[in-house]
Amino acid sequence: MNCRVLLGDEVLFNGAARLVVARSDDGEFAIMDGHEAMLAALRPGPLRIETETGSRMFQLADALLRVSPEGVTVVAAGSPPLGEDAEPEDEAASRAEDRDD
Repeated sequence: MNCRVLLGDEVLFNGAARLVVARSDDGEFAIMDGHEAMLAALRPGPLRIETETGSRMFQLADALLRVSPEGVTVVAAGSPPLGEDAEPEDEAASRAEDRDD
């Protein structure tokens, strides 16, 4: 399926995805090819895109996600993503705790 991540007029990602994992107020969810159409407001946090060649991670502040027959479109709103390929906050905190021991 095609997946696009947009920030205003800027295209942060546009390509084929096997799996998209995001988080809404209802919890974390995954989208695969053939997923039912939907629209979701995403919570601040990680957006993971699994491709044939690996995984891409975006830390989003605010975003909307739309699934349509054309694929998945994520529109980041407000502030820009906190960093492409950044690790999720809970993993970063866990690594920091391990270093403190």
